[in-house]
Amino acid sequence: MRLAAGIVVVAAATSAIGQTDLESGQSITFEIPAVAGGALAISESFKIEAGPSVRNLLVELSADGSRDVDLYIKADSPFTGNTEAALSEEADYFSISPTATEYVNVQDFAQPSVAGRIWYIAVTGLPGNASSAQLTATRSTALPPRAEIVVDFDNPTGDPDCDTGPWNDTAPFTPTAGNNATTVGEARRNAMLEAARLLSLELTSRVPVKIRACWDAFPGGDNGSFTLAGATTIFIFANSPGLRPNVIYSQSTATRLAGTDACRIDPGISCESQEVLITFNSEETDRFYLGLAPATQSSGDSRDFVTIAMHEIGHGLGFQSFADQSGQLLQLSGGQRFTDAYTRQLVFLENNEIVRLDAPEVTNGERAAAFTSFDNLLWADDQANVGAENILLTFEAGLTRLEAPPTYNPGSSVSHVSNAYCELMRPTIGLCDTESIRRLGLGKKLLHGVGWADRPSIAPYVGLYYDRSRAGHGYDFQLGGQDADGNNIYILTFYSFRTLGGTPEWYQAVGIIDNGAFVPFRNEELNGMPRFLFDQASTPPQQADAETFSQTAVSFNDPPASLACADAVSRPDAELRASFQWAIAREVGEWCAEPLIATPSLPVSSQEDFGGLWFAGLDDQGWGFSLENIVRDDGTVDLFVLLYVYAGDGTPVWFFGSAEGFEQGVPVSFTMFQRTGFPRRSTFGNVSDAEAGFMTLTLSDPTTASANTATVDVTYQGAQGGGWLRNGVNVSRLSLPRLD
Repeated sequence: MRLAAGIVVVAAATSAIGQTDLESGQSITFEIPAVAGGALAISESFKIEAGPSVRNLLVELSADGSRDVDLYIKADSPFTGNTEAALSEEADYFSISPTATEYVNVQDFAQPSVAGRIWYIAVTGLPGNASSAQLTATRSTALPPRAEIVVDFDNPTGDPDCDTGPWNDTAPFTPTAGNNATTVGEARRNAMLEAARLLSLELTSRVPVKIRACWDAFPGGDNGSFTLAGATTIFIFANSPGLRPNVIYSQSTATRLAGTDACRIDPGISCESQEVLITFNSEETDRFYLGLAPATQSSGDSRDFVTIAMHEIGHGLGFQSFADQSGQLLQLSGGQRFTDAYTRQLVFLENNEIVRLDAPEVTNGERAAAFTSFDNLLWADDQANVGAENILLTFEAGLTRLEAPPTYNPGSSVSHVSNAYCELMRPTIGLCDTESIRRLGLGKKLLHGVGWADRPSIAPYVGLYYDRSRAGHGYDFQLGGQDADGNNIYILTFYSFRTLGGTPEWYQAVGIIDNGAFVPFRNEELNGMPRFLFDQASTPPQQADAETFSQTAVSFNDPPASLACADAVSRPDAELRASFQWAIAREVGEWCAEPLIATPSLPVSSQEDFGGLWFAGLDDQGWGFSLENIVRDDGTVDLFVLLYVYAGDGTPVWFFGSAEGFEQGVPVSFTMFQRTGFPRRSTFGNVSDAEAGFMTLTLSDPTTASANTATVDVTYQGAQGGGWLRNGVNVSRLSLPRLD
């Protein structure tokens, strides 16, 4: 493994070309003037705008002949530098291979993301004769394509440790379980290609992943153990385009986020180089099962080649920590030690507090102790933690457990999920059914956290969401503000039912969007979506229920491909869907969520939009309501309200109502209903509604608290009884305007 080499700095002179606005998909041709050795021809004059719905901007550059040209791309403001070093420093993305062709895919899952920006493009020509160049910038709103995973069986790079002989073994092979090869070598290649195909269906990338596939004799372990295969990234990258600063990434992840090939990020890397090196144990060649259909599992000693190859590709894609056995982070050539994209998600629990293992105050010894702590090496990203695949959800605050045997094992420790899971990325296949683990499963959600998320930085639809196969349950998702680092803070209010025909209840989460998912902050009890109880004598009166573990994650990573959305239910507007994952007590679920109100039904002006989450201020805390206004075809406005209050015993309950003909400044009254529904774990059930009182709103200005009042008089009909009464109290919108 080598760190990508630094960028070569070339002394330069400038040569300006007139400023040009690029049209999407239309090539322009221009001349790069001749420059002598040591000089550089530079144009900093191209730009193109990417609107709010753009998901990809492909910029392509080519020059006639063999003239070496380079491409630099920058968001929001023009380039100011006039040297290659300055351009490299300013650019958000670049493609600088020693060739006559360059390209960059600027994508919405990289940093900075593509949408809603003006992109400035600089082109350089290295010393040479005058030449013609072509530049094309193409915007696209399409989802990223499935990853192309290419396997190289022939080792063109000439790695002396890469034996490719077993791929060409001419011994006869009897077709087995879908593998119709006639020679053993062909059968092995077919099995490897099937592993690549299966994984490509689960991941997205606009840059191909190239695998160098080799064989070697692995020595056996002291305890009679043996290794079937191993994998690693060939290069690592840090502080390259599209990456988090001061975080090390595997090569395939780095090229995916940078939107171009490794040789175009670092000219010292050959364009023939692969991203992932996988080596299979040549001592076990005759013992692998080569069927394309999963092996029939009769023992814990499976050598299912397809499954093993999928597992190893997963490591090469970034499922790998670069911290060593002593807990020391990887040292780069300049002497600095950086965390890596995998290690930055590792945590352990200490005094009921989640401690990140790459935090500056954590010592190497503490990391090493966590690496051998058995059940205390855990994963931080809640996309994995809250998913139904995390069968250990009731342990360790719901955090995914990683492999950390008391004696460190370089072949399995840290860079695997615990053997307690039957998952592709566990250390051994063991007694797991190979059919069930021939998918990334939990590993896919961990890979989201290391750079394979489809949308790490987005501005999602805000408003009411629901799963149309589960009438009566849903959540409100609103933008609440920004933290000190400029991250958008969102508020999620989940309304649901606990039991069949039983208690309605609500939960609330506050957090940020990271790696394409809403990730809540955890409270002192490590709950990310607490259920609140109400006691008027307390300060504040609302108190998180410490007895009920509750957490959520809302993933915007390619929801149409999620298991929750892969059902027979017809859902339009795929782009606005989300995978809503929840965990409450010992129950977990994953729903396919979509906006309750169609986007064209919303107001067009922020002064007319009263939708959002409302509350009565700090003097009357703990309750509130979600409001949605709906503009009809004739211009009239209707309102829909969800009221979040408490029953007589202080448990959270909710009511709903609707009203027609809303006018600003004119009181509007709702008949409020109490809904009886079906439990969260059910796929479908009946709901019934009973009148429970009324609510009156006078809304004059969505931005001024003193201009809006609410009167509430509702009675809860369940065993808890009780009612909620407020008379003409001032209310204000807690969430931010949606239409600014």
